[in-house]
Amino acid sequence: MKSKLKKVFMTLSLVLMVGIIFISIGGCGKNIDTSGNYIDLTNMNSTMVYSQVYNMLSSPNEYKGKTIKASGTHSVYYDNATNTTYHAIIIKDALGCCSQGLEFVLSNGNYPKQNKYITVEGIFGTYKENGTTYCYLKSSKIV
Repeated sequence: MKSKLKKVFMTLSLVLMVGIIFISIGGCGKNIDTSGNYIDLTNMNSTMVYSQVYNMLSSPNEYKGKTIKASGTHSVYYDNATNTTYHAIIIKDALGCCSQGLEFVLSNGNYPKQNKYITVEGIFGTYKENGTTYCYLKSSKIV
């Protein structure tokens, strides 16, 4: 009898814990609508932003032409092979262990210093370079 009661208690405890976890996960961030033409990543928590940027990079056709606003650390990369300087904002996840880079091209060409935390707004697009498709924010501005 004791073992049966113990088993029921353990099962109920497990169900309760799983329920609490799902409720707390569901309430972690705002429900952000990304179906429109303007996506403001600055209103999302860091986990949502990281996930959204990952989605943009893995499914770029769903985001082409949409205006994106995002914040992150400005990073500069020079590629000797293409003789091109690239600018991106680096967006980290909540734990800071993983990051995504989102390239941007400023309309005015006046880029900030490297490692400065900035907010960029631009139109999501893609381009091909050496047979590879890359995502970026074109016609961007710092806001």
